[in-house]
Amino acid sequence: MKKNTKKFLKGILLVSLALSSAAAFGGCGKSGSLKVAVIGKKLSEGSSYWSIIRKGAEDAGAETGIDVVYDGPQEAVNLEQQIALINKYVDEGYSAIVIAPVDKDAVNDAINAAGEKIPVIAIDSDATAENKKTCISTDNVIGGEAAAGAAIKLIGSEGKVGIISDSESAQNTLDRIKGFTDKAESENIEVYDVQYCNSDRETSKKLAGEMLDSEGGADINLMFGANESSTLGICDAVKERNLEDTVSVVGFDCSNDVVNFMREGVIDATTVQNPYNMGYLGVKYAQKSCNGETIESVVDTGVTIVNPDNLDDEDIKFLINPLGN
Repeated sequence: MKKNTKKFLKGILLVSLALSSAAAFGGCGKSGSLKVAVIGKKLSEGSSYWSIIRKGAEDAGAETGIDVVYDGPQEAVNLEQQIALINKYVDEGYSAIVIAPVDKDAVNDAINAAGEKIPVIAIDSDATAENKKTCISTDNVIGGEAAAGAAIKLIGSEGKVGIISDSESAQNTLDRIKGFTDKAESENIEVYDVQYCNSDRETSKKLAGEMLDSEGGADINLMFGANESSTLGICDAVKERNLEDTVSVVGFDCSNDVVNFMREGVIDATTVQNPYNMGYLGVKYAQKSCNGETIESVVDTGVTIVNPDNLDDEDIKFLINPLGN
C-alpha cells in the first residue's frame, strides 16, 4: 500500500512532471559530480514542514547521484543568515542552489549575484530576483481560496474571521491571505483583523488570544492560520479558552500536532501543501538547469484540504507524513 500511496503522491501532485522526464534527467552524464545546496527558511530540526522538504530533496539526490546538502538559518526567517548561506555555497563551489526565500525582495541581491555563477531555483515562496530559474511552490492564492472554501462550509456565508500569519514580507503567506480574504469577503464574511507572529507558535497564541478577547473579537466564529506555527498558536488559544464549539479553525500545513488538534476537535480543516515535491523537484530542476535544459518558470505543486472526514485515508496519511514518524 505504501508503495502505491507514494506513487499517488508523486503523480497526482505534480512529481509526474519529473517522472515523465526521467530519461532526460537520468541521461545527464554529470549527475554524480553535481553538488546542490537546499536552503530553507529554517533548519529542519523541530519542523515537520522543512523536514519533509529536506526528505524530498535528499530522495531526489539519491535517485540521481547528486550530492545534496540541506541548510537553513538557525533562527526562523532570518534574512541575514540566509544571505550568508547563499554566499557560503557559491564560494564553496556548489553547482546550484535551491532556496526558499525568507523575503520576496530583500534576498534579491544575493540571489542575483549567485545566479550570475550558478542556477538558483526558488521553492516554497517566490522572490522577484531576475536571475532565479524557476519557482516551485504552491499557488498560494489558490491555496488561500481553498482554505476560505473550507471556512465557508463551516460557518456559512456570513461570519467574522480572525487571521494569524507568519510575516508581512513572505510572499507565499501574503498570497494565501489575499486568496482567503477575497473569497471570504465575496461571501459577506468579515475579516476582522490580521496579525503576524514571525513563525513563532507562542507569539501566535498570544496574538490569537488577544484577538479573541478583544471587544470586537467577541463575535469571531472562525480563525485562519496561514502557516503551521500560526495554526498551532491559534489552536492553543482556542483550546485554552474552551472555545472549540464556538470558534472554528482552518489552518495551513500539517504536522503531528495539527493532526492531534484535529482529533481533539479543535481544528476543523487544514490546507496541506506538498513540501516533499518542492524539495524533490527543486533538486531535479537544478539538475536540469545545470545541464542546460529549458525549465518552466513556474511549477505549482498543489494543495489538498484535510479534515476529519478524510484524515485517515491512506493517501492523505502519506501526504501529511511522508517521513513515516
